[in-house]
Amino acid sequence: MLKNAGRILFTLLISITTFGLLFGAFFFYQEKFINEPLTTFLDNSQVINEYQVLTRENSSFLILQLQNTDDLADEFQSFLKESGEILSKEDFTLEIYSNPSQNLLDFYQEIQPAIYEALTLGNFTELQDRLTAKQKEYKLKEVKLTINQDFLFLQLEDQDNYLYHIYNRSEQVVPKVINHLGSDIK
Repeated sequence: MLKNAGRILFTLLISITTFGLLFGAFFFYQEKFINEPLTTFLDNSQVINEYQVLTRENSSFLILQLQNTDDLADEFQSFLKESGEILSKEDFTLEIYSNPSQNLLDFYQEIQPAIYEALTLGNFTELQDRLTAKQKEYKLKEVKLTINQDFLFLQLEDQDNYLYHIYNRSEQVVPKVINHLGSDIK
C-alpha cells in the first residue's frame, strides 16, 4: 500500500514539474519573442503616445492612443512593417484612440455613412469630394483620405485636435482595427 502511494506521489510530482516547465516555457516565449520586441517598437514609435497590451476572452488586444502626425497612413504602414509579423502570429486586434474635438466628432458623424458606402461600393472619388466639401463647411485644418489595398485611412485635424480612423477593407486583413471616438484609454 505504501509502495503504491509512493508511486502515485512520484507520478504526481513529475506531472506538476512537467506542467510547470511547459507553462514556464510558454510565458518565457511570450515575453521574450512577442511582448519584448513589440513593446520596444511601441516605445520608440513617433505616432503612438500610449499603449496597453491586453488579453480578453482568449483574444489579444493592442490598445493605442495615437498622437498627432503628418501622415497617418505612412506611420501605420511603418508600424505594420516593423511589428506586423508579431501582430499576425498572435492575432492581435488593434483598438485606436485619438484626441477629437466636438467639431471633429460632428464632422465625422455627418460623413460616416459616406465612408461605409465607399468601403462597400468602392466609390472613393465621391467620398473624397464629400470630404473636401464638408471640410470647408466645418473649417477643418486638414482632411486626408488615403487608400491602399488593405486599409482606408481617414485623418481629420482641427487645430490641436485630431481624429484618426483606420478601416479594414476586407475581413481577411490582419490586424483587425477597431476605431474609437474618445481619447481615453480604458
